Amino acid sequence: MNSLTFTFDSYELKDGNNLIFHYSYSDYDKIVASFAERYQLPSGDVDINDPTTQYILQQLHIIVGVSYYKSLLGPIQLPYAINQAEADYWNTVYDNGLREYAFVNKIEMPITPFTASSEAQPVAKPLNYQGALLGVGGGKDSIVASEILRGISVDTTTMDVATRDNHGQAGAVMDLMSWPQLRVERYLDTSIVDFTAQHNGNHGHIPLSAILAWIGILVAYYNRKKYVVMANEASTSIGNATWNNKEVNHQWSKSSEFEQLTQTFLHNNISPDLHYFSPIRPYGSLAIMELLVQLGERYFEDFTSCNLVLRIDPAMRPNGRWCTHCAKCLSTWLLLSAWLPTTTLEKIFGRNLFQDIEMLPLLKALLGLEGHKPLDCVGTIEELRAVTRKAIQSNTDIPLLTGIVVQDIPGPEIDTLIHEIAPDNIPEELAGKIKAFVADKL
Repeated sequence: MNSLTFTFDSYELKDGNNLIFHYSYSDYDKIVASFAERYQLPSGDVDINDPTTQYILQQLHIIVGVSYYKSLLGPIQLPYAINQAEADYWNTVYDNGLREYAFVNKIEMPITPFTASSEAQPVAKPLNYQGALLGVGGGKDSIVASEILRGISVDTTTMDVATRDNHGQAGAVMDLMSWPQLRVERYLDTSIVDFTAQHNGNHGHIPLSAILAWIGILVAYYNRKKYVVMANEASTSIGNATWNNKEVNHQWSKSSEFEQLTQTFLHNNISPDLHYFSPIRPYGSLAIMELLVQLGERYFEDFTSCNLVLRIDPAMRPNGRWCTHCAKCLSTWLLLSAWLPTTTLEKIFGRNLFQDIEMLPLLKALLGLEGHKPLDCVGTIEELRAVTRKAIQSNTDIPLLTGIVVQDIPGPEIDTLIHEIAPDNIPEELAGKIKAFVADKL
């Protein structure tokens, strides 16, 4: 067990929109290392004296700290008291959000560092806010969510959170959406990399989408937006592997469980009139792909679902929108192949993935034929099997699929999988409109 204490030191707001979170590791009273993560918020002053703003910033302080706490784990210190419900929420977010990190690093213990130290209950207040703030990552999900909100006439503002100033594909997609824009820049303290190496600590996946959610909550609150919208579909709730008899879900902070927990947290502690949800929650990847093809052709030359374009080090990013070698690129190619000809896919991706037989091991993992589901945001095994069966049946000249036969990848057909498949958390006043709009398109 690590003997160093991790402290959530403080946060500060400079010049109205320069938000900095401070953390440190200490050995008793001696500070061993300090870290600061900075966010450049959209223009407009954040009222640091507003109690609700302060409360939201405290929650952001907790979730942003996950990037530094995971280095060594161990005991923590908070500069403010939290009650049992707050401790339970953050223990759930840390434990589930770091489950992949624990799996990869073979960490046996649950990661639940928070302890209640107060019985005080924050006072949720009514808010007379309007419209939606939509988080945009530059991929298919946020495009489809945007077009749904447009289709049901919800006044929408888009927001992206860039790695430093690399707004990249998210920025290009936001421009095509033609909504008002709010842009955030995130500056991670990269000294954590050397610190972790020096102390034999661990690197690994963090619940980044939980950080983005709370950034969205802050930005929505001070911009008087009623709906905090993230585009997360049904398959984000499905795990990738098992560790210590618990499910490992790479996308847990995009899952229905996280969404519902966060919605409840907002209603109990901030306002019953502030809603965190996803308009595409009821639908799987295949439905999203069909909607993208129908509603989003103008985005084909700009969108990407490859996570490697978000790498902090620019030198490590692919030369283009897609690396065309990762699980997410192959999953997106396969899912789109159900509706688009190979010539169009080649224009989107820059090459023909069906011709790359070196991707066969990755394909077998995606189809559930070898190993576990890749630790990435990919379609379900059933969805990927359905589109692969269609590709085999429609075209015999696909080198990547040589040796895979339809009988080896049974499962539901595409038509079965594109319908509403999961419960949702959509506010009542929007739910009927969203489902009617989607039903008319599918």
